[in-house]
Amino acid sequence: MEEPVALDTSALVRIYHRAYTVAFQTHWHQPRWVAYQLTRAEVGGGEPRRKFTPDPAIASMTALDAYYKNSGFDRGHLAPAADMAFDTEAMKQSFYFSNVSPQVPSFNRGIWKQLEERVRAWAARYDSLYIATGPLFLRDDTAYVKGYLPVPTHFYKALLVHSQGRWQAVAFCLPQSAGRADSYWHYSLTVDSLQRVSGLDFFSLLPDELEYPAERSVDLQFWHQK
Repeated sequence: MEEPVALDTSALVRIYHRAYTVAFQTHWHQPRWVAYQLTRAEVGGGEPRRKFTPDPAIASMTALDAYYKNSGFDRGHLAPAADMAFDTEAMKQSFYFSNVSPQVPSFNRGIWKQLEERVRAWAARYDSLYIATGPLFLRDDTAYVKGYLPVPTHFYKALLVHSQGRWQAVAFCLPQSAGRADSYWHYSLTVDSLQRVSGLDFFSLLPDELEYPAERSVDLQFWHQK
């Protein structure tokens, strides 16, 4: 349910890990998307963090630690370590370089972290949340880390939940330039809008009569519930 469908599948390698799936974009040396289901039972695990390592499935294609060292960029998780802390193998695999993209430190430790925390709160509230996340390059003047690793301009999340007999969806498309004081709600949008920007088709396994209403609007009252 959570896995997007790319309109352009060239140079994409799909890898299934313990708790998430990654579609790795080989010429980006980072994910096109990472998708997983997060349940209430998985929130709040206590597995310790690991060191970043190459993904053994595509070790020759991923970035290495040397590209990030002294670069000024964080190794930004797509499937957050805190979401994978319920299981030893899941936590280990969340530190594969196939699950990270270069993120500005203030972005990674600010608005992106805040959104990740809110996603876990939604999973705890609604029992099961479908999540797709990844980087976007929305400008032509792409910057590179050490001439090798392209730096995304934005990062997105698409979320889907079934609650009280209805499917609800919301998306976020956050620029790396967002400040610590910014709210992720300033960058919320419909999943349908995110599809047009990203070139990905989200939650396509839902029957059309359920998918279209969920993706074309956002029920803010539902998502703002505490």
